[in-house]
Amino acid sequence: MNKLSSEQWQAAQEFFLEAVDLDAEKQENFLSKIKIEQPELFEEVHKLLKSHNKSGAFLSGTVLDNIIVQAGEQIGPWTIIKEIGQGGMSTVYLAERSDGEFNRKVAVKFLHGLSNDKKMIERLRAEQSILAGLDHKHICKLFDAGIKDAGRPYFIMEYIDGPPIDEYCRKNNLSLDERLALFMQVCEAVQYAHKRLIVHRDIKPSNILVDAEGNAKLLDFGIAKLVNDDPEIDITNTNTGLFLMTPEYASPEQIEQFPITTATDVYSLGLLLFKLLTNKLPYSVDSKTPLEIGQTIVQTDPTKPSLVVTEKPNGKADKLANEKATSLYIKQAQKKLKGDLDNIILKALRKEPERRYDSAGQLLQDIYNYQNHLPVMARPESRTYRAKKFILRNKTAVAAAAIISIILMGATWISINQANIATEQRFIAEQRFNDVRELANSLIFELHDEIVNLPGATAARSLIVERALQYLTALTAHENADTNLKKEVSEAYRIVGDVQGNPTNPNLGRYSDAIISYQHALDLINAVLEEEPDNTEARIILANILENKSDVQSATGELELAEANQRLSNDIYRELTEEAPNQIIRLREYAISLLKYGDLLGHPNFTNLGKPNEALEKYTMAKDLLTYLYESDNSNIQNLRYKGLIHERIGRMYQEF
Repeated sequence: MNKLSSEQWQAAQEFFLEAVDLDAEKQENFLSKIKIEQPELFEEVHKLLKSHNKSGAFLSGTVLDNIIVQAGEQIGPWTIIKEIGQGGMSTVYLAERSDGEFNRKVAVKFLHGLSNDKKMIERLRAEQSILAGLDHKHICKLFDAGIKDAGRPYFIMEYIDGPPIDEYCRKNNLSLDERLALFMQVCEAVQYAHKRLIVHRDIKPSNILVDAEGNAKLLDFGIAKLVNDDPEIDITNTNTGLFLMTPEYASPEQIEQFPITTATDVYSLGLLLFKLLTNKLPYSVDSKTPLEIGQTIVQTDPTKPSLVVTEKPNGKADKLANEKATSLYIKQAQKKLKGDLDNIILKALRKEPERRYDSAGQLLQDIYNYQNHLPVMARPESRTYRAKKFILRNKTAVAAAAIISIILMGATWISINQANIATEQRFIAEQRFNDVRELANSLIFELHDEIVNLPGATAARSLIVERALQYLTALTAHENADTNLKKEVSEAYRIVGDVQGNPTNPNLGRYSDAIISYQHALDLINAVLEEEPDNTEARIILANILENKSDVQSATGELELAEANQRLSNDIYRELTEEAPNQIIRLREYAISLLKYGDLLGHPNFTNLGKPNEALEKYTMAKDLLTYLYESDNSNIQNLRYKGLIHERIGRMYQEF
């Protein structure tokens, strides 16, 4: 299945909700219509319906039950006016007091699918009595709770007439300091609740509204707990569990079903602060399913906010911001985020709950210290620490072999330096040279590839590759250095650049360092090509480096430079294909290069140059190649995957025309 964009995923869910209540025959007809009209969504909708049918009452008792409340309906003394919001867990209505005692508007939130037995009613009442005691200016007041008619649990809450906090920041072009002040209001509210042993569990922008006076109001305390504690709901269901939380705002422990503590809210506050100050999330979630988002959160280290804010925000919501004001904000925020704010946010976002701030109050204090130029608690994590943590999590032969190899290289390199030039010693020195070269290559091209996909491996990859690179680089000055060694070192620099900042892979977010490493790689491989211009292996290495450098430049907004390098890379792949038209691997490399070139030129889901016609031209060329590859071998999963990708790309472009 192709990965869906966030808009496609939302559309698939809407189709799912529409189809789930149909009888079998109508459901089949509905699916057939989707398959014809929107084939890219068919597989996801079909999978969701299949999961629902297998799990029976689970979904019908959670996400899918349709809470229908009519205008004019009475909820105690309150009269429903209209629906004002809907989500996966609830539907919200505006209501007003109708008994003549006083005039007040409230929000009535009906929860989807909670069981309505005696225990549930008791839990609801107990939770309501606790939450009603929360009296804080930045917490939305809870007035009442109950269960209406056929098991429809509801909360009656203070009505906040205002936008979500992130939308408020963008609409009003708030400065970084103003956003911090608003965020500190939320921290105060969370700390107030934590002192009363109440954990929110679902802090996200849509649960924080800002009223006309500029006061942040935190909503929905306790509601996530009611859902998660309901014995009728199996939130561990791997197919559907993530429906019960907003995946991109979940903490690692929520995803992995570990105990929820106040540290969970601290993590959520870190996510919120990241989003408010950068207009982005710390993880790439576009085109990912909820399950894939969960895996990303658990396995991937967040990028520094100061690096993310260099990119202009994407998506419909970001059009709310004035373009000029957004550019000014980016320049201001990039400078202010570097250092203390980067460290504060990343401390709150640490995977291990015990390594975050002890409380929301401690996070609040660190922001206060930053504002007043006082020392902050947060410190950057050292590479050594990250590598040690990785090794502790992965006590495998791969990690052990990596460390042993590094030690051996160090000892062997000392032997090289100490070897005399005397004839009897030269043979030994040459043997040591070959030993170090073999070990370094083993680290970079074997062990690195073995661990590249292991969770949390980025720091260890950096340590292994950069240490090995030190020895390879030193070897290039040796009298035995040859063309092959230069190619090896060039490839090593490319891999270092990938670890440092290639956005298409797990990386450290060090984009500037990545560009420097790629340039070292280019210098070395170009030196080889000056001596051997027809060296095919060197030309392939050159094309790879140029393409990866283009990836980083695209991520940092240097689109013209990115296009220049992508074009050069594309030309090399084309020439290699023309020279060896029957080599499948060359054809696939050229097709992928065309696809990536098209993305850069004009695909709306990516930062692009605004050249949709040229993009479509590249996609069409790629489609012809990929169709040929698929027809040649339709059992090859790579051929199937890229054939699907290119059809998605072309379909998306036609939607834009």
